[in-house]
Amino acid sequence: MDAQLILGPLKLLAERLVVLVPRLALALLALILGWVAALLLKRLIIRLLQAVRVDRLAEKSKLSELLRQGSVRLTFVELLGELAYWLLMIAVVIGSLELVGVSAAQQWLKRFGYFVPNVLLSLVILLFGMLTASFFGAAVRAASLNAGFPHGYLLGQVVHGTIVLVRDRRA
Repeated sequence: MDAQLILGPLKLLAERLVVLVPRLALALLALILGWVAALLLKRLIIRLLQAVRVDRLAEKSKLSELLRQGSVRLTFVELLGELAYWLLMIAVVIGSLELVGVSAAQQWLKRFGYFVPNVLLSLVILLFGMLTASFFGAAVRAASLNAGFPHGYLLGQVVHGTIVLVRDRRA
């Protein structure tokens, strides 16, 4: 009877390990492949956005200047590449946890799936807002300087800053 008390739990442990070890190996493989995929995606996004000159658009909209003022050492395109990298890595980690059998991982993955489109939409809205602010700031600057107003540049900066800072209070 004493042997059964010791051997029973050991047998149960061995049975669970036989199921768990392959899952752990598969999860580790998924993590490694996901990491490589995330690195490739990051590089692809950076090269693609550089090819269509998004950096130039970020400079024109003063978004790059805003990043530098915030002590962000990455360019706008590199920042988007990093964002894609980390979004994919989070999904890979959650998926790997799901492979191991962590039951909460499925809920996390579902919530993460709802989160990603919001982040992307927020970035599009931010870029559009920065472009709009740059356009109106430049238009006011040009119009006021052409009208002979000596502080046209300052007025354009005020308009640009006001549009960037003002947000909808209903949100």
